[in-house]
Amino acid sequence: MPIKRSKKIISVIGGLSIDSIYNISQLPERGACVRSKKYKELGGRGTNIAIAAYRSFHETPDTPDGQLPEDIQDETDDEDDIEVRIVGAVDSDDRNEQFTTLFHQNGVRANGIRVFKDRDDSMPAVWGQREYSEEVSIVDGETGRARQLFTPGVADMWEPEHFETIESLGAGVRPDLVVTTMELRREVVEKIIHTAYNAGVEVIVYGSPATQIVSDCFEKITHYICNEGDAAILLGYDKGDVYWDTWAEVTETLARKGVKNIVLTLGPAGVYYRNGQEHGYVSGFRKLGEIKDSSGLTAAFAGAYAVDYVKPKESETWDIKAAAERGVKASALKLLKLGSRNSLPWADEIDEFDEEPLFQSLEELLELSEKARKGDRAFIFRRTRQQE
Repeated sequence: MPIKRSKKIISVIGGLSIDSIYNISQLPERGACVRSKKYKELGGRGTNIAIAAYRSFHETPDTPDGQLPEDIQDETDDEDDIEVRIVGAVDSDDRNEQFTTLFHQNGVRANGIRVFKDRDDSMPAVWGQREYSEEVSIVDGETGRARQLFTPGVADMWEPEHFETIESLGAGVRPDLVVTTMELRREVVEKIIHTAYNAGVEVIVYGSPATQIVSDCFEKITHYICNEGDAAILLGYDKGDVYWDTWAEVTETLARKGVKNIVLTLGPAGVYYRNGQEHGYVSGFRKLGEIKDSSGLTAAFAGAYAVDYVKPKESETWDIKAAAERGVKASALKLLKLGSRNSLPWADEIDEFDEEPLFQSLEELLELSEKARKGDRAFIFRRTRQQE
């Protein structure tokens, strides 16, 4: 009788937020005001990574709204090699019900949602920590570039003691991989890293919103994913110091601190990756058409990347470049729709995606670095739509 392969469990610990997306024709000048179109959805980095992970190994459902049938989890539970779980905080029973329904519709186990009903009475009501978490994205309609703000709200109610055991990181079970985001307070994320490391469980840290962490945590992190701005804050660099000609230096700095695998996400330009065996650049794609929204880009990448890491392989060796390439495809597809969550791609969309690289090599990209340093970074967004 063949031995049944055990299911791999990915547990995502992060924010469950209300995402408010404002689409504007152009960014206003200082002191000016412009009209915008507003779009709201349940989201947050934790939510989006978990859903992105599930979708990255399932095909688009044949339903009118693109959601899973109500009984899908029960039908596929024994068939999947991977299970995705979410651990997050909400501020009310109603919000709990909304997120639980959302996760059920998207194949994610919502056992780890915790309702914090007690507000810190020492805080004015308007500042109450029990309020919901919110992420605001301001999207430049011309390029699709997004600027984001995060209000932690109830996410700040987590304390380090909530994550003392390995089972607390997996909503009651031992996970095979933990993915956590810096939406939680620094000391809470550090506790998650230590608990996982002491139990022999690997960790992906999505370093956004950017926060510096204590040095003894770095060697306990299996994967660190962040963008250029996040990396600058993490390492104490000036904003302009993390750029195309310093990617190798920045990722090498993190590697020297002990991080096993580093991925620097570069928006539509792709990613730069490094581990102990190799480092390199994976290009984004051109001729995508109109870019609608770059918010949620790294969440799309992180979900696909996490699944690639735990997915059973014929070879014993994991290929960071192949994982990065699949993650970049997921990110590119995310760019083409408005919203952080509904735009996350499914496995068949990722596997069938085949477009021309934005750059043939890192050297080609570096040739344009002087132009970008003069302030025209938007040319990357234009290049994804047409030949330049």
